Amino acid sequence: SEPDTAELTRFSAREGVSLNILLQAAWALLLQRYSREDDVIFGATRAGRQGVPVKARDTVGLCINTVPVRVMTGETTTVSGLLQALRQQWTDLRPHEHAPLAEVQKCGELPAGQPLFRSLVVFDHQTLSAAVGRRVRLYEQTGLPLTLAGYGGERMTLRLQFDPALFDDGMIDRMLGHVATLLRELTVSGERPVRELRLVAAEMEEWPLAPIAADYFTTIHEVFERQAAENPTAIALTDGDRQITYRELNARANAIARRLQIAPESLVAVFIERSAEQVIALLAVLKAGGAYVPVDSDYPAERIGFILQDSRAALVITSRMLRGKLPATEARVIVLEDGAAERENLSLPASDAAYVIYTSGSTGQPKGTLVSHANVLRLFDQTDDWFHFGREDVWTLFHSCAFDFSVWEIWGALLHGGRLVIVPYLTSRSPDAFLELLHHEKVTVLNQTPSAFYQLVAADRGEPTFLRTIIFGGEALDPAKLEPWFDRHGEETPRLINMYGITETTVHVTYRPVRRGMRRSVIGEPIPDLELLILDANLRPCPIGVPGEMLVGGGGVARGYLHQPELTAERFIPHPRDAARRLYRTGDLARRLPDGDIEYLGRIDHQLKVRGFRIEPGEIEAALTDLDGITQALVVPRPDASGSQQLVAYLCAQTLPDDLRERLSRRLPGYMIPAAFVRLDRLPLTAHGKVDLAALPMPQPAAAGGGEAPSSVLEKKIADIWREVLGLEAVSVDDNFFDLGGHSLL
Repeated sequence: SEPDTAELTRFSAREGVSLNILLQAAWALLLQRYSREDDVIFGATRAGRQGVPVKARDTVGLCINTVPVRVMTGETTTVSGLLQALRQQWTDLRPHEHAPLAEVQKCGELPAGQPLFRSLVVFDHQTLSAAVGRRVRLYEQTGLPLTLAGYGGERMTLRLQFDPALFDDGMIDRMLGHVATLLRELTVSGERPVRELRLVAAEMEEWPLAPIAADYFTTIHEVFERQAAENPTAIALTDGDRQITYRELNARANAIARRLQIAPESLVAVFIERSAEQVIALLAVLKAGGAYVPVDSDYPAERIGFILQDSRAALVITSRMLRGKLPATEARVIVLEDGAAERENLSLPASDAAYVIYTSGSTGQPKGTLVSHANVLRLFDQTDDWFHFGREDVWTLFHSCAFDFSVWEIWGALLHGGRLVIVPYLTSRSPDAFLELLHHEKVTVLNQTPSAFYQLVAADRGEPTFLRTIIFGGEALDPAKLEPWFDRHGEETPRLINMYGITETTVHVTYRPVRRGMRRSVIGEPIPDLELLILDANLRPCPIGVPGEMLVGGGGVARGYLHQPELTAERFIPHPRDAARRLYRTGDLARRLPDGDIEYLGRIDHQLKVRGFRIEPGEIEAALTDLDGITQALVVPRPDASGSQQLVAYLCAQTLPDDLRERLSRRLPGYMIPAAFVRLDRLPLTAHGKVDLAALPMPQPAAAGGGEAPSSVLEKKIADIWREVLGLEAVSVDDNFFDLGGHSLL
């Protein structure tokens, strides 16, 4: 508008800069917000008539040239600081304004074919009509995806050219609106930090609050007990050839609960292999008034010991098989006995906390998330309209109880009167065997991480299925990899559902049916009693299409991290609009799409998700640098030959110990041990002192075949399989599959 243009003119005069500089500042800030990068480069045009022969101003011809403009801002950069830095850069460029862009491109260290910038800013002090003439139509093409042109006059005009293969009209309209808003925001105050400037008008920053969480006066085990009373002879658990009814499951859990004799809110570690006994023990802990802490039986002794010590568990329930693997602990230990049963349900004070699940921690140690009974019960109540789970459903316990997907699997079956099928560990690692189990047990509800399901898709041959719902979670979904499944089974039988979630918000946050032709990792809408916000660094809503951090509020938000008040306060923050509410900062990046859907973009920090497991590289790096001789470690995901993500560790050391993998396995679970180790003298750095990920060398295939050659028929068959899967020329009988870069999916 004319008033806005007049204010821009007055503000630019006070700051001693041109309108061109203001426009460049607004564009730089837009690029930073869209890309979440503080260091951006764009092109800008110069008249090209300075520092050349005297009569250049009167020479007919095109002297205009394009030069790169680089803008870097920090936490304390003010509007005035940004404008003056741009003005100084514009002055410093004057001696070089005739340098051909192709020569400028060679000055950088960019990979071949990568342009120095992908957008251009052009400013003309004339009005658009004066610049082109009232009887002339303007046709221009720059060869860049985006060109922002500004024209002066009493009312500034902005024009944005774009590549229609990359952008649509709606996004360009929003982008122009954001530039206009940033120009207005710049004029508020020169002392204002640029990080506080809005992309959207203040009146658009309001959003509806999630409903107040409902009060729950019941518990998980009480809902289960009602199912047991109503359907005592229905099968609750299938474990191989064993069938356990609801009456028997309830009675055996009652008997164990009476043995526990714990105070309300006590934490009880459950260290039992995947089995019916494991589920019975979890239920017994709840009945006894405690909260269970699941400990995976495959964890190394150091991690098991850490969880027992950090949780301060008063009691450990284990099996005869695992008693010898249990590290020394001050907690009381109970070995699960067979056959005990007790008909009467216990009448004990119930714990508010239901379980504590440990996830990888950025400090180098795991952290325990405390989740309540209400968190779990409202999850199933709020998703009932989508799923309608019932007594006819058959579920699988496919995942470790130390992974929160198991909460959805176990209680999804038992709170609805369904049947839970225990999947043996080896079956869970064999897609063919797992497919056979699904058919044999007539499973109707399947829960999978995308990585695991892709393997199932490859093994599937299109046989009729009893499945009615397949639910994804745990990591980003690549919809394109589901097309073969759709070709064989269609979209409705079964339905495929993508559910984003994290441990701290009770398993699931969103719901999104997956359809043919989807090309983005979209996660849909939040569960009705949750709010999912996409906010910038100042906790303001990000506009449509602009990436930001996802924050979750509402009934699913956990109580916090066990015995870690500072970390809890850092991640579970007061709601910007209601301090009595809390939001959980997920650390995940996403953006809203024009149709209201949400596209998941990955992690903001360095946390990774590999094959469904949430991994903090910092924890692995800390374990590596604790080893003698390793001075620095960096762990990053890299695709293997099959395209699956694998962890690669880059280590600064004189030499790497031969038993590196074995020593690491004493501290970390298998899924956190890198597939490859690369020794470096030092980590490559960028000009800003950050690790240059692009310069890290790809790991070389592990040397194999140096030992005894396969001799028997079986050894030769195994060696042939290993060579094919691992891409090796030779394999000896002394080689270790995992040392050669293998992992469970391979």
